[in-house]
Amino acid sequence: LQPAMVAADALVQYLSSLPPVNLDRLYADSWVCHALLRALPPLARLYVVRLAAAHGSLPKALVDSWPARVREAAKRHEESMQQLHLLRLVHRV
Repeated sequence: LQPAMVAADALVQYLSSLPPVNLDRLYADSWVCHALLRALPPLARLYVVRLAAAHGSLPKALVDSWPARVREAAKRHEESMQQLHLLRLVHRV
């Protein structure tokens, strides 16, 4: 892995280990949000941008339809959604 990827993974792991109240405080800072967005893998980054553009919640069926019907795409989709869930960027219902 490249050093930048290792650092990005460490940032995501650290943030996902914080209590929700601490994450909420951090997410109030646009610099933290920008750094986190840059640290996310490309697919997770794309999902954050899509969700931000939606200005609200989206049906799970719609989000689940984003990956192509290819096994590898579905696996990356699940990994990205899990990462976003751990970071409290998406909430499962």
